[in-house]
Amino acid sequence: EMIREMTKQPLCDLMISLSVVHHIDTVSEKQYQAKGMEHVDGTIDLLGQIFKLARTHILELPDNPWLSHMWKVFPSPKAAILAACERAGLQPTTMEVVFRNEWYGSREVWHIRFGDLVPVPPAALRQRFSAPFLTCNSPLPLEDLTEVCEGVKGRTGEPESFTDEDRRLRQELLDAARIHGQ
Repeated sequence: EMIREMTKQPLCDLMISLSVVHHIDTVSEKQYQAKGMEHVDGTIDLLGQIFKLARTHILELPDNPWLSHMWKVFPSPKAAILAACERAGLQPTTMEVVFRNEWYGSREVWHIRFGDLVPVPPAALRQRFSAPFLTCNSPLPLEDLTEVCEGVKGRTGEPESFTDEDRRLRQELLDAARIHGQ
């Protein structure tokens, strides 16, 4: 539902979804059922809504056992992607496999572009969301960046639960922001 609410206009030019769609699909299965949708229909709807979030997508779709319900219905990832595009009312201007490997089954990384979608201007993002955003066009003040790095309590976890690696990466981000702000 959160994805559907954000699809009024694409949020960005590029969205990278590597090894993520099948996780979102798994946690969304009860929402599909609540709407009276079969799992395959829900997944196609989800993928179509995700496509509306950006003009260009780098999308990885895993093979069995992930998304096995999809591969029982669709003969290929391309067929599933096209079904999602059709459901969303989108016509890809580019659709190509850019990488394929064998890792826990076959995995394909697709480059999909919808040339007629125009993302929200970066300045308008702040009006649509309460959380601060990092953009190249308008760097955040350091205090906003600190809030991003600390995480929003209750949504991304308490700072005490961060691992040493989380703290190290956070510090690198803060250091980079300070240098960028000088």
